[in-house]
Amino acid sequence: VAQQFWNAMQVVVVFLIVALNFQYSKASEEAKQRMAQQETTTPRQKSMFAATKWIVRVTSIVLICIMPFCIYVVSPGATIFAFLTATLTAIALMTPKSTLRVSLGEEPNEPAERNTAVPDNQNKTYWVLFPREETFGFLCTLGSSLYNLTANTKIWPYWKTHWLKVDEFMGWPTSGDLTVAGNYNMMGLFESARRDDGDVGNLSSVMLPFVPRTGFGTTMGAQVFFLVWAFLPILYASYFVLLMIMTQKTRSRVARWLQRFMCGFGICHMLFWTDVVAYAYGRGLVNPHQAVFHWTERWAWRFAIYVPIWQNCTSGHWYSGHRHFPIIGKLVHYFAKIWVILFFCFQTINADIFRTVEFVFGYKKASLITILGWDDANPLMRKLRYPYFRALVHMWCFYALLHVLGFKLYRIFVQRDDTLMPRRTRNNRIEEGGL
Repeated sequence: VAQQFWNAMQVVVVFLIVALNFQYSKASEEAKQRMAQQETTTPRQKSMFAATKWIVRVTSIVLICIMPFCIYVVSPGATIFAFLTATLTAIALMTPKSTLRVSLGEEPNEPAERNTAVPDNQNKTYWVLFPREETFGFLCTLGSSLYNLTANTKIWPYWKTHWLKVDEFMGWPTSGDLTVAGNYNMMGLFESARRDDGDVGNLSSVMLPFVPRTGFGTTMGAQVFFLVWAFLPILYASYFVLLMIMTQKTRSRVARWLQRFMCGFGICHMLFWTDVVAYAYGRGLVNPHQAVFHWTERWAWRFAIYVPIWQNCTSGHWYSGHRHFPIIGKLVHYFAKIWVILFFCFQTINADIFRTVEFVFGYKKASLITILGWDDANPLMRKLRYPYFRALVHMWCFYALLHVLGFKLYRIFVQRDDTLMPRRTRNNRIEEGGL
C-alpha cells in the first residue's frame, strides 16, 4: 500500500519544489516586498529569509538527484528522501500562504500593479519554466521508447543493439540476473549480480520478494530502464496536468470534458496504479493483478498521444505556429491529423479495443484484421499495422522537430495569483489552474 502512494508523493514533492523555489525567488512579489521595504524588515528577518531560500534550493537539488536511489519505499535512499521532504513541508507550513497560477501561452498574465521602483528588465513577477509543453511530450515519448528496449530490437533507433555494444565494450554481462546491486547504490550499478556458484550474490538478503528482477539480456539496457523509471511517472503526471490546463482552450463542452477525463485517467494511473505493473527492477511490484493494470497503462499511454494532437490541431496552434514560413505550420498541422487518424485506426481500433475486450472476457488476444481473416486473404493486410513502439519513435522525433524548426511553442508561466489582473480571454494565452 505504501509503495502505491510512493509515486504520488514524489510527484507532489516535485510540485512543492517548484512552488517553494518560486516563493523564495526574486520573481515572487512577496520576496520583492520583503527585500525592498527596509523600514518593515529587520536584518534578522532578511538573514532568515536568505538562509531559508538557500535551504530550499539545496534541498531541492538533493531531492532531484537522489530520485534513482529511492524508487521503492524500502530503498535506502527513501529514508533520506522522506527526511528532506519533511524539511520542505515544514518550510512550506511556515511560509505565508499564497496561490500560484500556472498558465501556458506566449505571454504571462499581467500584474495588477507594476513595481516602479525596480527597473523594467528586473520587474518580473513570474517564472518562465525552461521546458515547453511540447518538451514534455518529447521527454515522455523518448523515455517510453527507451525503456521498451526489448520491443525496439527491430525498430529504429535499435536501442538494445546499442546497449549490447556498450556491454561488449565495458565487459558487462548480457545474461542471467542483471538487477542492480543489492545495496541499491550506484557504486555497484554495473556489477554482475550472479556468482559463479549460481547463487544471486547479496540480492536475496536485501531485496524483498515483491521487487522484480531484471533479465533484459543487456546490463546497460537494464540501467537505462531503471534510470528512466526514476523520473518517467513524474514527467507523465506533469504532462497530463499541463494537458488538463490546456483543455480550457477547447471550445466544445463535450470535447473538453472528454479530454479532462483522459487527462484525469492518466494522472490517476501515474500517481497510484503504475507501480502495480511489474517489468523489472525499478518498475512496479510483483503481484497477481499486474496484467489488469498493464491494460490501464496502455490506455494512459494512448491518451498521452491523442490529447495533445487533438488540442493543438483543433486550436490551430501548429497551423499558425511558424512565424517565418507559414507553409511549414500547415504541413505539420495536416501531417499530425493524418498520422493520428492512421494510429487510431490501425492501433486503437484494430488492436487495443478488441484486445482489451478479449482480455476482460478471457479470450485469445487478436486484432480486428486477424479476427476477420484478412491476414490470409491479402498479404498486404499483414503490413497494415502501426505498433505503439514505432509510434513512440515517430512522436519523439516529431516533437524534437518542432523545437528544431523554431515553432512557437507554448511556454509555461508560474505567477502568484493574488498579484494578477482579473482573468480575461486572450487568443495567445491559455487560462490556468492553481498550484
